[in-house]
Amino acid sequence: MADSTPLLTSHASHLALGAAESQCRESGGIQSFWRWLKGEKGRKMTVVVAGPLALVLVISFVRLAEGAPAVKMLGAVLWLAIWWLFEAVPICITALLPLVLFPFLQLMQADHVAEKYMNDTVVLMLGTFILALGIERFSLHKRIALRILLFFGGNPMDPRLVLLGFCIGPAFISMWMSNSAAAVMMIPMATGVLKHLDDEDDPNVLLCRQCSRTFSRTHMKLHHGIGSTEVYNYDEDIVDPEAASREKLVARGVVPEKVKRDFQVAVILAITYATAIGGLATLTGCGPNLVLPGIYSGRFPDAPKVTYLKWMMFALPLALPFLIFEWLLLCWLFCPLSSVPIIESKLSRTMMEQEYLALGT
Repeated sequence: MADSTPLLTSHASHLALGAAESQCRESGGIQSFWRWLKGEKGRKMTVVVAGPLALVLVISFVRLAEGAPAVKMLGAVLWLAIWWLFEAVPICITALLPLVLFPFLQLMQADHVAEKYMNDTVVLMLGTFILALGIERFSLHKRIALRILLFFGGNPMDPRLVLLGFCIGPAFISMWMSNSAAAVMMIPMATGVLKHLDDEDDPNVLLCRQCSRTFSRTHMKLHHGIGSTEVYNYDEDIVDPEAASREKLVARGVVPEKVKRDFQVAVILAITYATAIGGLATLTGCGPNLVLPGIYSGRFPDAPKVTYLKWMMFALPLALPFLIFEWLLLCWLFCPLSSVPIIESKLSRTMMEQEYLALGT
């Protein structure tokens, strides 16, 4: 018995050591799994599993008066919402999930689900997306917007008329594509025009008092004998001190910060609201307009269909007053008469013409 005690002790030590090693391995495995779960792949996998798990839980524990099909639909909607919200898989794959899920849950037959993916409304919406890509590919939106700005802006460019151009141009473009896409396309062009308000050394920002033309220092030296170091009296024949102050700003080519900021805000708001107003005028202008004919024909199958022309005849007369009101409101709030000559001195028609010619023929 005395001789067997060390053997038993050694065996027990080996067992304890093995148990400790096994526990450490398990602990390390848990920690490793937890780190993976907290990583990007782990989070995505959790959301992927959460979708079907939500469906199973809803079917197992939820009861509705409408019956089992309503419960299954609720679970399917919850599954789709989870995948859409957290983007565990690409959105396009989530959008195709009903093709498999609805027949599997015996909610709809596969052929009935498939035909809903290619009805008139969906094809029309797809066509507007393709049209938007084509317009962007050939810079047609820039051509239309610049032509409208040049047409309405006048010579020299009147900031209020330029603002009107930024209302009409985006509104017209958004009539034929999604209004959000039209706004995204127009904003870069607007920033290209507005950045010239920050230029302090633009040689074509001043008006020559003697010949009423834009001039540079070279113009003054050649035509009026005034050198670059001489001082030109811009306050001549000006009695009103406020007007004299504005003339000095115009002469120096400087736009006060508040005037510049207000006009920039006005242009951005003009594009934003004009695309929404233009989207009202046609069926292809925005998503809800496209959805309406499908819902209307489904609810009232015997009623006359909502055609493109009928919608335009109804909505275009509504959109025009809104567009005019938007322009007048923005002029009143952000472009008062006192700021017109200051902004006008920085708007270059030549620059817009050069941008238009740079697009090619």
